[in-house]
Amino acid sequence: MQQDLQKQADKYGIRVEPINMMDYGMQKGAAVLDFALSLIENKN
Repeated sequence: MQQDLQKQADKYGIRVEPINMMDYGMQKGAAVLDFALSLIENKN
């Protein structure tokens, strides 16, 4: 699934990465947000 989404996102220069399921499951919102923001900052 990630590969299919990445193919679509590549057209727009967007990186697709799954979030850390442990952070998500443990409701570590700050860690999930930091990861999401790192994807935006590292668009290269």
